[in-house]
Amino acid sequence: MLVCVGSKVTRWALFLKSGSPFASFSTASKSCGKCHFYPRGVCPHCWSNDLEWIKASGKGKLHTFAIPQRPIMGIPGPFITAIVELAEGPRIATNVVGVEPDPKNLRCDMEVEVVFDDLTDTIALPKFRPVVKQ
Repeated sequence: MLVCVGSKVTRWALFLKSGSPFASFSTASKSCGKCHFYPRGVCPHCWSNDLEWIKASGKGKLHTFAIPQRPIMGIPGPFITAIVELAEGPRIATNVVGVEPDPKNLRCDMEVEVVFDDLTDTIALPKFRPVVKQ
């Protein structure tokens, strides 16, 4: 299972593997019921600190994307950077994988699902791939 935890120092989220299969978690306000990402101590929608961890579906829609053609921070281009709107509501900055980095292969609002890029034995980075219609 994948657990998302926020650091008190950096306020950024790390994705920690704690078994298999992977699942992702987000935080939601018990007051307004809205989910938010990145995890933090106060809901950005209603300012309540009465929060709970919820299991996210791992599904979403491509909100926007860009395809850098040159290397960025050591990552060779081209690759797909994106903002994905999760089914639960929050938007997350990520990469789209499993498809050639060509605008003809992508469209805003296309359905995507999470896949994980293992950085270490304990930390995985969420990325998304297009959902294949059957």
